[in-house]
Amino acid sequence: MGIAGCYSGDLDAGEAALRPLRSFGSPVADLFRPMPYTEVQKMLDWWAAPQQQHYWKSSFMREMDDAALDAMLHFVNRKPSPACAVVLDSCTARHSFLMLGQWASQAQTENGLCWVREFWEAMRSYLGAGVYVNYLSEGEAEERIRGAYGMNYERLVKLKKKYDPTNFFRINQNIGVSKVAA
Repeated sequence: MGIAGCYSGDLDAGEAALRPLRSFGSPVADLFRPMPYTEVQKMLDWWAAPQQQHYWKSSFMREMDDAALDAMLHFVNRKPSPACAVVLDSCTARHSFLMLGQWASQAQTENGLCWVREFWEAMRSYLGAGVYVNYLSEGEAEERIRGAYGMNYERLVKLKKKYDPTNFFRINQNIGVSKVAA
């Protein structure tokens, strides 16, 4: 288990915020220290290493109870590769749940995909409709894209139609041209 975070503010206030976490026990590593934002952004780049196989799923959690935590522990203890992980991100009012499947070779693909899909099904009753937009996978269904943009979706469709009717800007969590047709 790892805990990551970023405190942007007064250094002494940040140290005070970390004090309860640091007094909880002796960590294997404590990487909390002052650093530039660009370094924070690169801290998980190891996970996106070239030549690796990746598959992930994400959603905001509807509830975080003991049963949800038990399901997570069950699947984390069965992960098919050491690089597979679960991220609970609480930067928003809700917890964002992200399961990361990664494995080194094509031969591991079936096991890796199976783990992510079974884990996803086990978690569905705890997950809501929304998702952090940067955690969407390529080829997501329209309802997932709508869920990511929430009440802003219709406004974004209008803006897309007005400023990008040819879908030039499409290498993203895209509101595609088919959604903006007249």
